[in-house]
Amino acid sequence: QTDFIRNLKMQRRGWVLDILQCLERIPQDTFSLDDMYHFSHNLQQLQVLRDHKIIEFLGQGQYRKVMTE
Repeated sequence: QTDFIRNLKMQRRGWVLDILQCLERIPQDTFSLDDMYHFSHNLQQLQVLRDHKIIEFLGQGQYRKVMTE
């Protein structure tokens, strides 16, 4: 079912995989948009950190810290 992900550009593929991981954290099979919005703050913050080169997206939902203290 997820073969289509291979045909997506790298950045978009990462976001699709991130959303799939959020879906896995919802225990019930039926969910609402509000259920997904529960994760939006975390996902937006990852994007901000990535855009500022504090973290690097590696693919398949994985990130690496670029800046260290």
